[in-house]
Formats: sequence, structure tokens, C-alpha cells
Amino acid sequence: DDDDDDMRALLITAALASAILSAAQGAPLSLPHAAHPDRVREAFLGFVHRHGKEYVNDETEMKYRMQVFAENLAAIEESNAVNTFYSEVNEFADETWEEFSARLLDPQADCSATTSEEHEVFLGHHHPESQDWREKGVVSPVKNQGNCGSCWTFSTTGALEAAYALEFGSILSLSEQQILDCAVAFDNWGCSGGWPQHAMAYVKFK
Repeated sequence: DDDDDDMRALLITAALASAILSAAQGAPLSLPHAAHPDRVREAFLGFVHRHGKEYVNDETEMKYRMQVFAENLAAIEESNAVNTFYSEVNEFADETWEEFSARLLDPQADCSATTSEEHEVFLGHHHPESQDWREKGVVSPVKNQGNCGSCWTFSTTGALEAAYALEFGSILSLSEQQILDCAVAFDNWGCSGGWPQHAMAYVKFK
């Protein structure tokens, strides 16, 4: 009945408040039993701790983020069950796609350098049927551009790092920030977007 529901909600609130207080005092964080399996709740708590999520002190936000995390985790596990590539939880696993895309994704640029007929001809003549560049040890580690529309700089450094590794046999990490700051004279706009081929021109003249 309604009284039982009210009492259950009160107990859950009290348990969550106790968990938050324990976390603030340095004790391991825990959540009351909820609709999610234990493994999901444990994974979420590990995620919150690992990434230092500040909403740990907000009961409503904590419960909402756990629900979003559970849905994303289920999607990851479903993908891993049917695909040849492997996905895993990262720092964005508590965000919906709408939240993630609104915060970090810009509209796709119409890049003529990769849609021209000349580019297609080049691919037809020079691109092998299959090549995993990781096997050649020329792929640099994954980087995080953060909340900045600077993918054009990462495209540039990734290509140059791979070319350097092919030539000299070792990975050299190049600075996206330098390109971001210095290539504006080549028709680029910093965190508001730019063109990898124009950044290549900057590197050439530099």
C-alpha cells in the first residue's frame, strides 16, 4: 500500500545518504539495493570513483546517472557479443547520446579533400584491400581533444606520427596545441574547426 511505498522510499533515501556520508569520510561507496543487478551497481560505483564524478553528493543525479550507465553498459555488452571489435566503459558512460553529442560533437564538415573524384581515384590505385596499421606498430596512443572542435589537428598529428614511425621505427607524439595556436593563417579556426590538409601546409612551411 501507500504507507509501505513511503517507508521503502524513506529507507532507500536513508541508505543512500549514509553511503554518501561514508564516501565523504573516505569509506568505500555503496548503494542500496535497486532495480539493477549487483554487478551493474558495482561497476557504476567503480566508475564513479575512478572518474571522480562530482554528483556523488546529489541523490537524484546519482540515481539518474546509474540508470544511464546501466543502459550504456547493456549497449556495450550487446555490441561486444555480435561485433569483431571490442568496446568498453569510458568516462562518458554516464551520459546519454544527446548529452554527449551536444557537448562534444560539432556538425560534420563538408571536406572537399576527401569527397573529390581525384581522391577516389587515388584510393583506387594506392589503397590496399586490408591493412591493420597496429600490426606495424605505427599507430600512436588514443588522445582526448576534450571540449574543443580540434579534430583537424588530431587528424594531422596522427598521420604525421604514423609517417614518422614508418620512416624511423618509433612513435613520436606531436603537439596538437601548437597546430591549434599557430595554423590560423592557413584558413583554420582553432577550436571552431579547421582542415587537416591546411594544417599539413602549415607543417610544411614551418
